[in-house]
Parts: sequence; C-alpha cells; structure tokens
Amino acid sequence: MKANVFMILAAGLLLGACSNDNEPTDNANGVAAVFTTNLDGRVQTRMADDKWAEDDAIGIFSLNDEMDGVMIDDVEQSNNAVNLKYTRTPANAWDGGTTAFRFKNPADATVTFKAYYPYTADADIMDGAGGKKDGTIAFDATDQSLAGQAKFDFLFADKDKDGNAPAGSKNSPNVNFQFVHSMTKIIIVLQADGSSVTDLGTMVPTLKGLKAKGTFGLANGVAALAGDAAIVDLLLSNQTETANTATKQSFVTIVPPQMASTDVYLTIASGNDSYLSARILSKKELEAGNCYTVTVTVKKRELVVESSDITPWAPENGGNSDAILQ
Repeated sequence: MKANVFMILAAGLLLGACSNDNEPTDNANGVAAVFTTNLDGRVQTRMADDKWAEDDAIGIFSLNDEMDGVMIDDVEQSNNAVNLKYTRTPANAWDGGTTAFRFKNPADATVTFKAYYPYTADADIMDGAGGKKDGTIAFDATDQSLAGQAKFDFLFADKDKDGNAPAGSKNSPNVNFQFVHSMTKIIIVLQADGSSVTDLGTMVPTLKGLKAKGTFGLANGVAALAGDAAIVDLLLSNQTETANTATKQSFVTIVPPQMASTDVYLTIASGNDSYLSARILSKKELEAGNCYTVTVTVKKRELVVESSDITPWAPENGGNSDAILQ
C-alpha cells in the first residue's frame, strides 16, 4: 500500500513538472522574452539560401520609452535604446545568451520591439551621450557573391504576423516578428540558344548602370542610396536561385531600391576578350521587396531579352506581374 501511494505521488510530481515545461518561468531577474520570426508570410526564411541558418543573427531593439521593468544582463533598464544580438540555434530558436531581454515589473507593462537582419554590432542607435538616435547602417552592395549578399540582404520587422506592433510583457513574453525585405532583388536567367551556344559554363555576367552604396534605417527599415553613391559594375556570381545546367543558369543580384538613372545593361564575357551586351532595364524604378526577373537567350553574336517580369520577392503573397522594359 505504501509503495502504491509512493508511486502515485511520484507520478503526480512528474506530471506537474512536465505541465510547466512551456510556461514562462519567473525569478528575481524576470521572465525571458521569447522571439519567433516570419518572413513575408513564411516561417523562418530569408534571402541568401531561403532559410535561416544556424548562427544567423538578428538585432532586436526598442527605440521608444517602454524599457522600464526590462532586464538586460541582470540590469534593469530605464528607457534605454539597446541593440541586442539574437542567434539562431540548432533547435530553430533565437538565443540572446546572457544579454537576453527579460521582463520584470510590472507584470502587464508592455515593451514594443523592432528587429532587423543581419545583426550589426555598431548599429548607430545611441549617441555618445547616451541619447537615442534613429539608427543607420552604411553598406556597399558591390560584392554580389552569396557571402557578400548575406551582409546587406536587409530584413526589417516592426509588425507581427497579425499586423500589430511586436510587443511583450511579463504576463505575455512571446513576441513575433513579421520580417519584410528592404532591398531589391534582380534575377538574371541565361539560356543557351542550343545551336550557336550549347554551354554557358565559361560565361561571366556583369550588370552595368546600377548604384550599390547605401544606408539602412533601423527606425523604419528603409534601405536607400547613399548621397555619394556612384554607378558601379556588378559581377554576378550567386547562382543559388535554381538548379543550374550547362544550357540554363540563373544569377541573383541584390541592390538598394533606386531609380535607374541610366539604361542598365547585361554584359557577358564569353572568352578571348569577346563581350556580348543587351539593355535589360530602361530608367526603371526598382522598389523594395520586389523581384525583377529577366530571361535572356545567349547566342554566339548577341543577347536576346526574351521576357522581363516584376513580382513580389515572396511570390506566395500574390501581386501583379509587369513588364520591366517600357
């Protein structure tokens, strides 16, 4: 009988412990904020390879005056603007480490957050006197390799998946971020004509006529051209958009939103100092969050633009298709 009572008590304690696994835990340092992310309606995705990778890092901060009662590194805040690094874990969670946000008091006081990707340690949020600033990140999008693009494929979130401001409290510590793209994506699809050209492997495409130097604003998530931005040549090397073959290849370009002040040309080096060129954009406005896809047939002596379309960067959101060349 005593054994049965002991087993019943043990089972009850075990069930009680299990039932609290997913509940916020409160201690002297408050309740930890739990952050989740979506991108354009999709969970846990970004640009460079279509999903968050382990050790990807986002920055989370607040620029308003709601930080009273929030703990950071065991220190209670008082209306401070902070820029905390949260890193993607193998368990697909965001970990702030020892400097994570924790809600302390009062229990129902909410804090509104914003988030951005990729995390930048020296993001300009505070001035030298401890005052808050809007915050900007300077960047140069000349390096169009996959590794280079990961440094300036800016994402921003000031809303949750329901369209509300991302906010949490001690009583409700779960905070969701709905990320959107701040940059412009261009996909160049090259296809061999199959007769004069049968293998695209030796060709190196370059875009001419676009600017790459810009700034990213943490207050509003706007990427814009820098005042001294100049037209540069963009050598294309990121081929992760689709599976590539000898006769069809795609290249991804990411640039700041801009009005192309001149015609934009695609130039291909085809060996032996021979170059082919075609106009793909004609003084077109390139908008944030849009994807511009241009399909080009490569012939021995010319490039032929077959089609050009504008779609949302995340097509599942719907949207209109429109010809680029007017």
